[in-house]
Amino acid sequence: TSRIADVSKNAVTKLLEDAGKACAKFHDENIKGVEAKHVQADEIWAFCYAKARNVEGAKAAPEDAGDIWTWTAMDRDSKLMISYTVGDRSQGTALTLRRLQTRSRAMSTMLC
Repeated sequence: TSRIADVSKNAVTKLLEDAGKACAKFHDENIKGVEAKHVQADEIWAFCYAKARNVEGAKAAPEDAGDIWTWTAMDRDSKLMISYTVGDRSQGTALTLRRLQTRSRAMSTMLC
């Protein structure tokens, strides 16, 4: 992206960080009291720097290197993203997503 736009990697990174913060702020301020009949939960895997199995042998791997999961809760009908969190693939992160889902009144009908 930086080569295509002929800008520094730092400029692209800063833009992504600023856009992410603005989107999170907008979401937190506007997505409340969603009347969802069905909430669909899902998790998406990715990795930071290296896959978890390769982190130990990686040179200069940052502390947070390895597998990362993005957890989402979406209104099945409208496709509105009700809540999301990023973490490991554990019960603790799943419970965090459930706590964040207070924006919806459909917790009892959550699908997985």
